[in-house]
Amino acid sequence: MLEKVERAGLTVVTAPELERSAGIVVAFTGRRGGASSGPFDSLNLSYAVGDRRRSVDCNREEVAGAIGVPQARWVLGIQVHGTAVARVGQADLGRGGMDHASGIPRTDALVTLTPGMALGVLTADCLPIVLAAPDVPAVGVVHAGWRGVLAGIPRAGAEALSRCAGVDLAGTLAMIGPHIGPCCMEVDADLASTFAREFGAGVVEGRFLDLAAACASQFEGVGIPRGNIYKSDECTVCSDDYFSHRGDAGCGRQGAFATIRR
Repeated sequence: MLEKVERAGLTVVTAPELERSAGIVVAFTGRRGGASSGPFDSLNLSYAVGDRRRSVDCNREEVAGAIGVPQARWVLGIQVHGTAVARVGQADLGRGGMDHASGIPRTDALVTLTPGMALGVLTADCLPIVLAAPDVPAVGVVHAGWRGVLAGIPRAGAEALSRCAGVDLAGTLAMIGPHIGPCCMEVDADLASTFAREFGAGVVEGRFLDLAAACASQFEGVGIPRGNIYKSDECTVCSDDYFSHRGDAGCGRQGAFATIRR
């Protein structure tokens, strides 16, 4: 389902089959191909990490070209590692698209039925997740760090999409983009034990967490079939193609976007 492709001069992880069959565009960006310099080199999409505004404007314009949706039709939340999900529509167009402050407050997941709108989340090791109900169509995006995973933001995002779309989750797709892998997600023993109790021993190896497996457990628990859950194998810490907070705390942010074509 997930493929790395070149689109409008950028390398993105996308879902061409879903785009062809349902008109749903998915894009997980990396760090290459932008205008930023220094620790934000080069496709930083965040206005909130200290990068020059002009550089971020240029970078977002590049991504807008790749996904076919102008910034004025993007919607992003102000992420806080919480469990709040917002259903957004026409009245929200542009919130968080041209700046940080106008984003949906204290929100880590978004869902919509509105075509021509790009929902986005920004990450640098956290899990970027796109949800899609292709038959409706409806889409959602989720930002999930370990706190959000433990608190249940993947589950909350999926349940919100179900309510928004008015369908059960049997036909929903969950796509987890590049994120910190179990090779690098080392935590203390207490947190590892907490994850094992909550999600099963399979999500923990010693003190290393498989956050994608914990998300998949939540998705299966609310009715998304295992065969509808797709995970990127790229680790943002290991790969130079992505920003990594654990690898370089002063870094930029890549994005995950979902849109329903008009």
